[in-house]
Amino acid sequence: MDEHNNSLDTHVVIDDFCDTETIKAALKIELRQGFNIAHSTLEFDIERCEKPYC
Repeated sequence: MDEHNNSLDTHVVIDDFCDTETIKAALKIELRQGFNIAHSTLEFDIERCEKPYC
């Protein structure tokens, strides 16, 4: 990673962890094709944050 490539580090809320790899692959394709994001770190959660700063 450097200042010439787009990257993303984010949390993704899903219903359960059974399809995580499929969801991850689809998101990474969409991020690359739709937003030119070459590197992404996706952390999966099943609970939504109810705090105002989330």
